[in-house]
Amino acid sequence: MSVTSVDIVPQLVRVAVSLDLADYVEVLVADGVDLLSEESRWSLIFADAPAGKWDGLDSTIAALEPGGISLVDDMTPPEFVSDLHRNKTIEVRETLLSDARLRSVEIDWASGLIICARTGCGSWRLPHGSRGSRLACCVRRDGDSLARHRAE
Repeated sequence: MSVTSVDIVPQLVRVAVSLDLADYVEVLVADGVDLLSEESRWSLIFADAPAGKWDGLDSTIAALEPGGISLVDDMTPPEFVSDLHRNKTIEVRETLLSDARLRSVEIDWASGLIICARTGCGSWRLPHGSRGSRLACCVRRDGDSLARHRAE
C-alpha cells in the first residue's frame, strides 16, 4: 500500500515531510488536478481542494480505479459563502449523485460528505484475510491543508 498526499503550498509540504511518516507515504508539491490527469489510477481520493472538486471533478472521477472510493467534503456550504461557492457546490453535488460512473451516498455530517465508489468492478470487498486499512487525513482548522496519513 502507498499513500500520496499533495499540496500546492511548498511550506506545508515541508512541514508534512518533517513529520515521522511511514515509508509508504509520499508527500508532493503539486497541483492535484495535474497529478490526477496522469495515467495512474487511485484506489482512494480525498478531494479536499476546490481544484479536485470544482474545476477538476471529471479528472478526479476518471482517476479512480474500478471500485475506487472518493470522499468529497464541504457539500453543505454555510450560509455566509459567496454565490460562486454555493453554485459550484450545488453543481458538484448534482454531478456526484447522478454520474453513471459512480455509486454515491450523501451523509449529513459536519460540512456535508459524499462518498462515491467508481463502478465497473462488480462488488467491492477486502481480500480474504485482510484486516483492511485506515486512512486518516488531518486538516488544520484555519483551512490550510496539512495531511498526515497513517495506516493500521
